[in-house]
Amino acid sequence: MTIEETWEAVWDKLVSLVQGMTEFTDIADQVYHGEKFPPNKFPSAYVVPTLISGGPGTPVKEDWILTYEIGIVVKNADMKAGVLAAMKLILQLKTLLIADRNLTVDSTQLVLNLEVPSITPNWRDMSSYENHWVGLVVACSVTT
Repeated sequence: MTIEETWEAVWDKLVSLVQGMTEFTDIADQVYHGEKFPPNKFPSAYVVPTLISGGPGTPVKEDWILTYEIGIVVKNADMKAGVLAAMKLILQLKTLLIADRNLTVDSTQLVLNLEVPSITPNWRDMSSYENHWVGLVVACSVTT
C-alpha cells in the first residue's frame, strides 16, 4: 500500500472502532471523519488526521508516523458527571485501540505499532457550560 492508501485506511479503521462502541447508536450523526461543529447528538466523536511525518528510511522502504486526534464530547449540566462520562468513554476507546496495536483489517496489519501517548481534557480548548470535551492522540508507525 502507498502512504496515501495507508493513511486513509488507518483513518477509516479508527472511525470504525469508534462506531463500534455501544454509546454511539446513531453513527451518521455521532461519529465523524474530521470535525463538525456543533454536534447534532451526544455523545459525539471526531476522528481527525493531524500529521504525517517521516519519509525515506532506506532506498527500499519509507518509515512514517501517522498521527490522528480523536475527540469526544458529552452533554451534562453537572460538571463532575459530564467530565467523568467523557473520560470513561475516552478510556474505553483507549482500551479498544491498545487491544489491536496493528489495526488489523481482513487479517492485514495496517500499522507496525499504535500508541496513545496522551489524553487531554478540553480537547482543542473546547469547553462550554454543558458540553464536556476530551481527546486522545493516536500515533501509528508505518513502513511502505
